[in-house]
Amino acid sequence: MSKKQPVISTSFSYETLEETLDIKLKGEGMTIGIPKEIAFQENRVALTPDAVSVLVNNGHNVMLEHNAGDASHFRDKDYADAGAKIVYSREEVFKAPVLVKSAPVIEEDLPLLQMNQSIISPLHLSVLRSEVLCTMMKKDHRFIV
Repeated sequence: MSKKQPVISTSFSYETLEETLDIKLKGEGMTIGIPKEIAFQENRVALTPDAVSVLVNNGHNVMLEHNAGDASHFRDKDYADAGAKIVYSREEVFKAPVLVKSAPVIEEDLPLLQMNQSIISPLHLSVLRSEVLCTMMKKDHRFIV
């Protein structure tokens, strides 16, 4: 009676595999505002529709100013399909606790900024006037550059 030896294949891996699970955090997400850039020759938009989709799918609310992405060839419909709320008032976008801009804050934005607002934006200190910087400091803004 012959005994068969087990065959060990080298193409099979005996390592344990990790499993990733999607864990939704409890609680309310952030409200993020994306204004239309009005600085001279500024054609960028802060977030693409794909980036907005990721934020919305992770429980955040995104408000986009009407036609904010037109100069970058993104339409309001693209952002609406991604889950963003399109608003027609610049003032309403600036009421968001988190503001994302692709251009530095300019003087026209200063009256619209809220107290204790977080602004994710480039900050060109070499060309920024001291009055603008002092005004932003008085409103206690947090900048993420």
